[in-house]
Amino acid sequence: VALTRIQWSGRQVIQAFITDITERTRAQTALAESEARFSVAFQASPILIAIARMSDGCLVLANDAFANWIGYTRDEIQGRNTTELGLWKDPKDYETIWADLRRTGSIRERECCLRNRNGKPITMLMSLQVIQINHVPHVLGMALDITARKQAEAELRASEARLRETEARFGAAFEASPVFTIMLRVSDGKSVLANEALLNWLG
Repeated sequence: VALTRIQWSGRQVIQAFITDITERTRAQTALAESEARFSVAFQASPILIAIARMSDGCLVLANDAFANWIGYTRDEIQGRNTTELGLWKDPKDYETIWADLRRTGSIRERECCLRNRNGKPITMLMSLQVIQINHVPHVLGMALDITARKQAEAELRASEARLRETEARFGAAFEASPVFTIMLRVSDGKSVLANEALLNWLG
């Protein structure tokens, strides 16, 4: 409601402008609720999340998980880009990712080797998406630490390789032995494996 006192035909009158803003108020309330939900999810997420300007790569927002992992405060992070923070183990990875992002607008689950303030290398699974904030292009980035998983996968591959080597050595020794050798199932006593020496003797 807007009220204005004016002169009208020699008299003092009130001019009133009344506008229905119900829908606008509902939209503002819905927007505020949406922003509150986003803020809670953004800060509470265990996934590293940050938003950076597309023009210069400078960070404008980072969640607690990102700040805690990198070892800087939010004030130290804000306004600096990831190369200034020494985040990339190999700066060429940053250049490649940024070029791909400019070309395609998004990157999904790409493995990258990053390091925090202490220089500890970490393997991250990273997803990036170009978004608009106040009509300005920004990048929303999410990263998940998969270092332990990669180590477990490497250990599994090494164990499998050692198992194959052991089986190969056992197989060679089993077959080359001049001693009659046989394996039987305990449940029914049937043979499951016999070496060449025994087969040749048995005919």
